[in-house]
Amino acid sequence: MALTVNDLAHDTKLGLIPRIETSPESMNREIFWSHPTELINPQMFSQSDEIIVTSGAMIPRRTRANARAVDEAARVFIDNIASAHVCALAFGTRLLHKTIPQVLLDYARSRDLPVLEIPIEVPFSLVMNAVALGVESQRQAQLRQAYSDMRNLLQAASSQDPIRALTLNLDTSIGGWCVLFTPYGSVAESSHLSVRDRALTAMGARASDERNPQSMRVEGDHVRIVPLRSSDDTELGTLVAGSRMVPTEFDQTLITFAASLFGLALFRRHGQDETLQQMRSIMMRKAFDGDAAMLSDFTRTLWDCDMPREPLRVITIHGSAKELRSIAAEISPIRRSGSKHTDRIFGQVDSSLWIVTSSQAYRRMVKVLSGKYPVAIGISGVCDWQGLKEAQRQALIASSRAETATSMRTTFHAIEGDEQSGSIALFDEMPQAHATSSVVSAIDEDAAHVMAIALAQRSDELCHTVLVWLSQLCNNDRTAKFLGIHRHTLAKRLSDAEQALGRSLNDPQTRAELWLALNAEYAKQTDATPSAR
Repeated sequence: MALTVNDLAHDTKLGLIPRIETSPESMNREIFWSHPTELINPQMFSQSDEIIVTSGAMIPRRTRANARAVDEAARVFIDNIASAHVCALAFGTRLLHKTIPQVLLDYARSRDLPVLEIPIEVPFSLVMNAVALGVESQRQAQLRQAYSDMRNLLQAASSQDPIRALTLNLDTSIGGWCVLFTPYGSVAESSHLSVRDRALTAMGARASDERNPQSMRVEGDHVRIVPLRSSDDTELGTLVAGSRMVPTEFDQTLITFAASLFGLALFRRHGQDETLQQMRSIMMRKAFDGDAAMLSDFTRTLWDCDMPREPLRVITIHGSAKELRSIAAEISPIRRSGSKHTDRIFGQVDSSLWIVTSSQAYRRMVKVLSGKYPVAIGISGVCDWQGLKEAQRQALIASSRAETATSMRTTFHAIEGDEQSGSIALFDEMPQAHATSSVVSAIDEDAAHVMAIALAQRSDELCHTVLVWLSQLCNNDRTAKFLGIHRHTLAKRLSDAEQALGRSLNDPQTRAELWLALNAEYAKQTDATPSAR
């Protein structure tokens, strides 16, 4: 326990006499140190929360002739020490003054400054030693506690789940809470469900310099924000810790120490996350290829959930690599962070993020993601596990519509009751003229003649190559293996196709329309699924 003014005033062994006991807040201030002085202005030698020890040499003895000078000296002295934020005044009597001058007591009372009388029998050194002993005892207790907390953090860092263990240990050590953010701004771990919004507020209010630690007040909490970076300056995330209590130097040191351990744990887990993402992508490809039944053995391990319940929706998201990584982190399994995204499997296939979720859960997920990320989102119609391939096609068409709407700065009502600025398209609610008529009916008159026939004029082999490439979700390695050709040969054919079409095959809308056009053109002659020639 820290030594307070009240403790010193009522220490019977010490024998001080309280002359002014001010507000509870002032009496309960912690004493940082003691400082003897006989100067009328000791500010340059004083620190905040010190107790001033004096015999009052700066205040003349009162006579009729100098009454005004005594009053002025008492006022100036009290004003100076109060401005230095000292916590109390200990005045020795029967040395220069028989009693503490009344004018000094009056001024001290007006400044809410406690005053203690030191009787002649009590040496000043005894008072100062009592303060030193109390402060030293407190510091030793803090050091012991800090050592214990650091040892607990080290044990947490070596546990099976170091990120979660460090989070829970740090919030206990500082008597508050902590939240860990990914480099993309989403929550990776939090100690309490209720503090996620508070931490997000702190992240939004921090200064533009995001490389250095920052401190601020958020909703009455003292918050510390510490960026986490590896030794090669790779951004690993951000640690946000807060507490209602004013942080001590030991709390600050503890947060810095914990941040170092978080950085080591995150760097160590980076390779594991890369492997996990690859496994998720592989399983998503197998699901779309018709092997969805095998997912039930892996959903708990890879996505920390059970199989999404039918009916299902397939969601595809197009955006930058950073945005897709951030969304994947947002919907990843998160303990105690308040995330409600638990009924989903997901993975990146080629350059898009794909999500399979229940029809009941997709609205909430899409609403959250569309409001935070500038991406194009396409949503399929309702399907079951056997119909994932068709749902994948529908999602691709819908995402093409979403990207078109975004580029045209139009508004599209993708979800009932919500209005999004061209970032979402739901296949079920797309206008019939666009979902089918504008593409399917145009196949005979437009797409088949302009696109499919344009390819056929080059060669029938070129048409077949493009159709296989589209059926393999535009994956060059899988297409080349399927056709039994070299990747460079495939790249040359795709380049020839772009020249024949006069359009880029990187455009999702071109891919969707070309897929429908070629399938319709070849449906009269071949099966819907092309075979290798």
